[in-house]
Amino acid sequence: FFCFSIANFLLFATSEQLQSNPKPYCVPNQHQGTSLSGPLNKMSKKSPENIVILGGGIIGTSIAYHLAKRGVPSTVVERTKIGAAASGKAGGFLAGGWGDGSETEQLHRVSFRMHEELARDLGIKSFRKIQTLNVQGGTPRRGSKPVPPVSWLDGEITKASVMDTATAQVTPLELTEAFMASAIAGGARLRIGRAESVRFEERGGARHVSAVIVDGEVIPCDCLVVAMGPWSCIAAEWFGTPIPMEGVKSASVIYRHPEGGAHVDQPAALFCAEDDNGCHLEVYPRPDGDIYICGIGGSDYLNERQIAAL
Repeated sequence: FFCFSIANFLLFATSEQLQSNPKPYCVPNQHQGTSLSGPLNKMSKKSPENIVILGGGIIGTSIAYHLAKRGVPSTVVERTKIGAAASGKAGGFLAGGWGDGSETEQLHRVSFRMHEELARDLGIKSFRKIQTLNVQGGTPRRGSKPVPPVSWLDGEITKASVMDTATAQVTPLELTEAFMASAIAGGARLRIGRAESVRFEERGGARHVSAVIVDGEVIPCDCLVVAMGPWSCIAAEWFGTPIPMEGVKSASVIYRHPEGGAHVDQPAALFCAEDDNGCHLEVYPRPDGDIYICGIGGSDYLNERQIAAL
């Protein structure tokens, strides 16, 4: 069978199910898990011998890491380098309660707690708990300039209030690289190359993935995880089933500030109201002194054809 991974869910389907039902069904990836039904439960009775994970982002490397912790080796196939796309360039803002009231509330809460555990287990230096501020830029009226909760927020602002105190941050690239390094130490393998296609074999009246072709090399595979972010849409042709996907191509800026400053000692994330340029800036000062800014406009929405061409 194959797995298609997106966000914090794993989608599982056997080849036989794909023939009769082109839409894979979804099983939440439970922490300290309850029993799972479907193909995953069948797989747990006997661990696959050749697990191949396509994608060296935070999802793919996390899967490799957690498999290695259980003594199960895997091969991670990455086209360029670990954390090459969003997993290495995201802001890393963490909010455990912002999914409350939704179907994924429990997942949000468990994931938020896991980040602190992972920071401890992997020695992640960039993880820290922070407060989040709601900020409005502009020239305040005389005598009405607000007193910001942090001293380094000293520009022209008309509003600066605490939005949430139960938030945190981590630098995604550090976490992604740590996942992979720990997985390799536990027996995983990293293969740099482009996944071109898969091979199937008939067994028990159904097709099963038997190999992945990477730059012409045939890599044996009896369990395949597709975790290529928006590029997962490429796999639709391999399996003959739609994988609806769209991507947002956005810009972010990092200001290097290695000497540190008040923004390091008084950590806070800023969520800014819309400015004169139509932007909603998000500002994340990091423990190493860097200042990460996104929401600066200029985003492009890409369809599956445009994503595949990148």
